[in-house]
Amino acid sequence: MNQYCAARGFAARPPFQDVFPLAFPARYRSQRIITASARQAISGCFGRHMTPTVSIVTPSYNCGAYIEDTLCSVQEQTYSRIEHIIVDGASTDDTVTILKRHTGRIKWLSEPDDGMYDAINKGFALASGEIFAYINADDLYSDPDVVARVVEELTANESVDFAYGHCAFTDEAGQLLYTYRAPFFNRTVALAYPRIIFHQPTCFWKRRVHRPFDSSFQHCGDSHFFRYLCECSSGKNIGRTIARFRVRADCWSFRGAERMAREGERVFGKVPQASLPLRLFDLVYIRTILNFRANLKRLALHYQGRPYL
Repeated sequence: MNQYCAARGFAARPPFQDVFPLAFPARYRSQRIITASARQAISGCFGRHMTPTVSIVTPSYNCGAYIEDTLCSVQEQTYSRIEHIIVDGASTDDTVTILKRHTGRIKWLSEPDDGMYDAINKGFALASGEIFAYINADDLYSDPDVVARVVEELTANESVDFAYGHCAFTDEAGQLLYTYRAPFFNRTVALAYPRIIFHQPTCFWKRRVHRPFDSSFQHCGDSHFFRYLCECSSGKNIGRTIARFRVRADCWSFRGAERMAREGERVFGKVPQASLPLRLFDLVYIRTILNFRANLKRLALHYQGRPYL
C-alpha cells in the first residue's frame, strides 16, 4: 500500500504497530515520528476524555442568504467541543454583518483569497481540534446529534481514520429532493470508480491524516483530498444521514463545466476501468439497492430541467 500511495504522490502512514507521523507533508511542516508506546499513551488519554475537539471549517463568499442557517446548524449540535471557523473571501453582501452577530460562538476572518480551497486551508491552519470537517456556507447538518455520533464512532475505533455517511440533497428552499446512501467502506470499491463514494459534507477525519487541500483546483480539490483518504487511510460509514446539501442553480458546482471536467481528469483520469464484478457491484448494490429512488428522482429532475448532483 505504501508503494501504491507513493506512486500517486501521497504520503502513506507507516503501519500502526511501528510508528505513525503527524500527516502534513515535509514542505508544510517537519515530520515527527511517534513510537508505538507513545501512540498507545496518546490513545489512552484520548479514550479517557472522550471529548476531542471537532474543528469545522466553512469557506464563504457572498452566501449571506444561507450562511446563518449553516451557523445555527453547527451551534445546535449537542456535542459541546466544536470549534467552527469561517473563512470569508471578502464578501460584498451581508455575510460579514451576520458573522459579527455570531462573534464569540465562532472564529472568523474576512479577506481576499485564492479560491475555496485556499480558504479551507486557512481555516484548518487555525484549527486546534483532533477531528476535522468542512461544510459549505449553504449546507446543513441533518440533525443536532450527528457530530456526537461521528465522534463516538471515531473515538471507539482507533484504527478508523475517517467517517462518513449518507447525504440528503435539497432545493434552494431546503425541501428534500433525494438522499444519496453511501456504501460501506472498502478500499478496492472506493478506488474502482471515477468518483468518490461519499459526499463532501458528510466526511470527518482525524488530524493525524490531514494534509492541505491542493489549492490549484477550483472545483475538484475535495475529490482529490478524499481520494487520498480512501487510498491511504481507513474509513467507516456510520450508516446514517449526516448532512443536507443545498442544490442551487447558481452554486459553484455548476460553474465552469469545462474546467471541472479537466480537473476531474486530474483526479480520476488514470483510474482503470473497473473489473466486471466491481461494475456489477456498482450497478446492482450502489446504484439500485442503495439508491434506486435517488436515481429515479435525479432522472426526473434532469427531464424537468432542474439542477441536481
